[in-house]
Amino acid sequence: MDPGLKEFMRKPLVKAMALSAAFHLAILLAVEGQQLLKPPKEVILQVSLVPTPPPKLKKRTVKRKAKKRTSKKATAKKSRPRRKRVAVAKLRKKIREDPEQRRLRAIKEIEKRVKEREERVQKGVLDIYLAQLRERIRAFWAIPDVLLKEGVKAVIRVKIDGQGRLLLAKVEESSGDPNFDRSVLQALYKAEPFPPPPGGKPMEVGLVFRP
Repeated sequence: MDPGLKEFMRKPLVKAMALSAAFHLAILLAVEGQQLLKPPKEVILQVSLVPTPPPKLKKRTVKRKAKKRTSKKATAKKSRPRRKRVAVAKLRKKIREDPEQRRLRAIKEIEKRVKEREERVQKGVLDIYLAQLRERIRAFWAIPDVLLKEGVKAVIRVKIDGQGRLLLAKVEESSGDPNFDRSVLQALYKAEPFPPPPGGKPMEVGLVFRP
């Protein structure tokens, strides 16, 4: 060491300052050494939730919905003219069929009226003929007093041809008195020929005889 420096270090103040500086340096080195020997502290990252834009898939879904709506509208627009065409075709078909249907209904109505009129006429004619037939038979039916009993009745089935000739006379329901039944059959044979049936057609009727 330099002799001058040794002389300077021998002074009390300088010596005290040197000791203090050495002490602080030793402490600083000790602290730094401990800091270097300690494991490093964990680094904590603060994470904040930031809203992110919707994924592209969602955007595609939205676009698809819009396309579907558009397609529905387009389909609806396309279907309207088609429905109109179908309605017009049905209307035209109805117009074409209506005259034919009206004609058929008119024919059926006329046929119905004619049939009803014929039935009424036939019934009237038949009633008139049966009245004539009854009067004709009654004119030839002579009933003895002994046969005049209350509640006696005989039903005879009679068939007459178109010229009024008697083809059949059969007892369908007997009166219970053979003499009464015989008198009825005799009257029928005596009354022949009868008035011709309506239209000149054969007729078969059931005649009820009561005294």
